[in-house]
Amino acid sequence: CNRHHPFHCPMEHEALSYALACHLRAIAWVAAHEELAVRHPGEVAAALKSHQLAGMEIPCDAPAELCEAVRQAASSSARTGQRPSDSSSCATLMAAELGRFWHLLVAKSDPSGAWKHLTCALQQFHRCHWQQPSWRGANLGGWFLLEPGPASPFFDTCHGKIQEIRLGPDAPEAPKLEKRENPPGMDDEHSLCQALQLAGGADLQRQMFEEHRASHYTAETMRRIVETGLNAVRLPVGHWVLQEPAQGEAFQGPCCEALDAAVDQIAESGLQLLLDLHGAPGGENGERPCGRTDPSWNWEKWRSNEAVSILGRLAARYCGKDCITGIQVCNEPAESIPVTRLCDFYEQAIEVIRGNGMGPEKVAIVLPIFTHWRVPEVVQTWRERGNFLKYDNVVFDIHYYHNFSKIWNLLSHQQHVDVVRSHALELKSIPGAVVGEWSISRPGQFTDEDQADFALKQVLAYNHASHGWFFWNWHDHDFYPDWDLERGVFQKGKLPNPLGAPELQGFLHPEWEDRTGELPSQVSGMWPKLMGWAGTAQGLMQQLWPT
Repeated sequence: CNRHHPFHCPMEHEALSYALACHLRAIAWVAAHEELAVRHPGEVAAALKSHQLAGMEIPCDAPAELCEAVRQAASSSARTGQRPSDSSSCATLMAAELGRFWHLLVAKSDPSGAWKHLTCALQQFHRCHWQQPSWRGANLGGWFLLEPGPASPFFDTCHGKIQEIRLGPDAPEAPKLEKRENPPGMDDEHSLCQALQLAGGADLQRQMFEEHRASHYTAETMRRIVETGLNAVRLPVGHWVLQEPAQGEAFQGPCCEALDAAVDQIAESGLQLLLDLHGAPGGENGERPCGRTDPSWNWEKWRSNEAVSILGRLAARYCGKDCITGIQVCNEPAESIPVTRLCDFYEQAIEVIRGNGMGPEKVAIVLPIFTHWRVPEVVQTWRERGNFLKYDNVVFDIHYYHNFSKIWNLLSHQQHVDVVRSHALELKSIPGAVVGEWSISRPGQFTDEDQADFALKQVLAYNHASHGWFFWNWHDHDFYPDWDLERGVFQKGKLPNPLGAPELQGFLHPEWEDRTGELPSQVSGMWPKLMGWAGTAQGLMQQLWPT
């Protein structure tokens, strides 16, 4: 386990190698379906055609006693549909859940019920072998991709430099900006690059960006993050950091050496790192977080093949860095991207990352769903493709913001908390999940006590995700304290500093983590149901009237 943060790890006596975990899973898989093949030969044969398990041929020397315990747990559960009372280790729990999956799939013809047990089995498989603590982290936005808010000081510096060039060194000081993120005409990284080029040419642009990338976050930043009890950072990067900008693009890049230095800083701090291709070639959407606002954007402008190539180079460059425990293939793909096209890209990305040295025993691959409205659609499609059994240590990223829709204005504090509870259940119902972004921002007037409760409830809810969470952002614009983890949350007492075991290891619903417990089908409350219906309606409208 990470030397700073030993929480949320497999128990030491259960920590298996990835090869051994795969071997035991294969034993359980075979034992379960063979148990049913005598009475249901046709159904088993049909199920095996559509459910193919990865890692069946990984060789491993396994303790005979452990193999037999796994085999017995799987066979018994497949035969009876019940978990044996002596299933207490991650390995035997995984085996028992695989047995119950086969029982419901074949003997009961209940694929929906079977899916719940497959989800449990995959979660137990992850716990068997994954040696890293779940991520408890912050985003480092505004460093290698200039998002609105987090990089606003740099925008102001560039604006001042441009004014000095235009008006001379004796020009009066620019008036203090009102409540907005960036100076006029500088709405994103691309437009800032254009403004610098126009004012001072390529040399000015290069100088300003080199200074920013060397100083925006430093080793001192990492030290302060560690002091809060966090164990990880998510680092958004634009494609121009890793390759020459395309013709017609004004981005400053590449700057691989600057990224190398950032990775080394993070490694020296003891933090885990999730590398995030936040701005893909052509954009996975047409909004500012991709680095360039494009009102005419459509999903066919997204150069996904180019993104796959970048991800391969990224994996090859950093596969030897132990601090990198995750790589994210893109960020916030537009809902207009067809789900089949999105899954095609995800499969290609997984293959190239794994093929370039980032194996499942070392690195989690993060696939963004983005908005929770789209979770059922993406998860169902991924499941129908057999990918939950095909790919190991692959997780879905969901961003939970209580913003960006007028519906949030209607909710009381308790109703916001009810929705958070529904998100906890959603996370626990997915084989692998991470909350890549969240904040305590929401419309309306709430007391400091309400905001502190809102922050804590989210932390405990997102601890249910198999791989953890990242707050957006470590720093943000001065006007937005609810998006600034260090100054707006920790320093204002909205969360304990440092975080302790109750926050790092606790859960909103501890009973859901009980190895003998079952998940409810839904949480109580009107608003979680309404938000779910709204998501279903939004997804239906997107299918009927795609943009």
